Amino acid sequence: MAHRGTTIARLKKVHAERLLADYDTDPIGALTAALRIVLDRPDSSWAVLLAAAPIDADRRQQLQSADEPSLDRLAAELNERRGFDDHPESKPAYRPAVDGGSARSSDTQPR
Repeated sequence: MAHRGTTIARLKKVHAERLLADYDTDPIGALTAALRIVLDRPDSSWAVLLAAAPIDADRRQQLQSADEPSLDRLAAELNERRGFDDHPESKPAYRPAVDGGSARSSDTQPR
């Protein structure tokens, strides 16, 4: 999925665990590693990742200034949601179900 030309992916459990393990000693380094995966930009810097992330300008500025509560919120969001769920680009696609309701497209695909 893309946002402003940026792929939006999901962290796997191992990536979320690594984020939490590294966060206390190097919050920006841990968040950088996670954002590189989520945004599919493996070589990007913290500043470039923030510019590419689907977040508002105020939040971006707080993160760039290493505001601790903002860093904590991003870490929690990435750990719990494994991505940016507040943005349509990272939400699963829905389509009508056979019974007229709605279901995630992944729920209707054969496994």
